[in-house]
Amino acid sequence: MKKILKRILIGTILTTVISFGSIATLILYPQLLFAEKVVYKDFNIYSNNPLPDTYKSAIDYAIEVIKTSEIYESGHQLDIFLCHGTFYNDFDTKLLGFAMAKSLHNNILLKVPVDFDKNILIGWNSERNLKKTIAHEAIHFYQMNKYGMTRFSPITHPPSWKGEGYPEYVAYQKDIKSNDYDLIESITKIKEFEKKGEYWFPTEPGQLDPLVYYKGRVMIEYLIDIKGMTYTEILHDSVTEEKVIEEMTVWYERQKSKE
Repeated sequence: MKKILKRILIGTILTTVISFGSIATLILYPQLLFAEKVVYKDFNIYSNNPLPDTYKSAIDYAIEVIKTSEIYESGHQLDIFLCHGTFYNDFDTKLLGFAMAKSLHNNILLKVPVDFDKNILIGWNSERNLKKTIAHEAIHFYQMNKYGMTRFSPITHPPSWKGEGYPEYVAYQKDIKSNDYDLIESITKIKEFEKKGEYWFPTEPGQLDPLVYYKGRVMIEYLIDIKGMTYTEILHDSVTEEKVIEEMTVWYERQKSKE
């Protein structure tokens, strides 16, 4: 009887391990589920339909801005999957939840319809800038690559403003560095929306993002561009949201008083 129970236990454990291994393999290596593959610079793009030539513009932008990041490291090839309408998309959503886009190791999953010509991801109730989304998700890979899965994974990660704010900061580099941009104006907008109790923030005409993403981006921008900190320094536990908001508010009020 003990031998039978032992065999059953071993069989159950093996079945469980094989099942989890199969699921993990499918999630992380879904390349064979897609009919089309295009290789362009640092990216492999997988889809079930031919791509319009405008995909190159989105990739070029993403590469240009991610190379400005202090955590960028050359020599990596990232995979982009156009998942909408596929079995893989349904499987991933049921297992890990819905998102317009997400990063899994070196995989960038674009889970809603993609329009390369208009440079947008088309969500249920909003749109999102496609090229900036690709850059954002790529930075998630470089976060994990530099700091390890013990710091950056779906289970363990820094506070949202640090984890999501930095990819947004990098993705919006060209906007931030333009002559038309003003950090003071960005902080003013945050204060106005927080006063209204708004959750969604119009980052661009017709495009909405969670206010916490925008606020995190602005906080990172303040720490890097005004205080001269590195992202590694920002990740230190002593750098808290409360302290940064307090310091940034003092700086903001001083700048406003000069106007």
